Amino acid sequence: MKRIFFALIYLAMTATSAWATNPYDGTQQYTFGSFTGGTDNALDSVDTTALADGYTATVYNNGHTYNYVLDIDSEASEGSQTVPDPIEPDTGPGAWDLYHTSSAKEYTITTMHTSWADGLSDTEIWRTDLSAGEVLTPTRLEIMYKFGTTSSSDFNIDVYDDTTSTELWSTYTFGTGSPSSSGAGNQVILRITNDTGAAVEGCVNFSYEIQ
Repeated sequence: MKRIFFALIYLAMTATSAWATNPYDGTQQYTFGSFTGGTDNALDSVDTTALADGYTATVYNNGHTYNYVLDIDSEASEGSQTVPDPIEPDTGPGAWDLYHTSSAKEYTITTMHTSWADGLSDTEIWRTDLSAGEVLTPTRLEIMYKFGTTSSSDFNIDVYDDTTSTELWSTYTFGTGSPSSSGAGNQVILRITNDTGAAVEGCVNFSYEIQ
């Protein structure tokens, strides 16, 4: 009986798209097995012409769950990430925005208070090798200087996808803006550059998600 039950769950997660009514606001909730491609099982196949803000969709992909919400007024282009954000419908207005990833694992590293020598140039201070299919997304990047030290753009830290030679995020104080995600299964490193002409004392805080 258990085997039949789990088989039914698997089929529900991998079947073509379906929808149900959200009990909270009456909008429709869609379920899919892929992000894009235009097929019935892809989120971008939904015709959003008659939909409105707040419609939600869930994509079950490679054992992970990704939740999207429709922004009917969005004119954003489709994201190029492994897990695209947003997803642009093939027909109709708006875009599907990724708003929660239940499978994401969060990590934080903090270096010890260190005197970073002058002359460092893209010097690696940390690395991780992602498993096949895993994607790293930075969520916080911060340099905490020793009291009395003035920040300078000549002292810089960046998150770097070493496999594709792509900078994901960079700062000399506190990371702002929207960081990029790594490629799936790639090697990601943290690098420091110090061109200030003197040693710089402080520590680095770095938080990230892996999904």
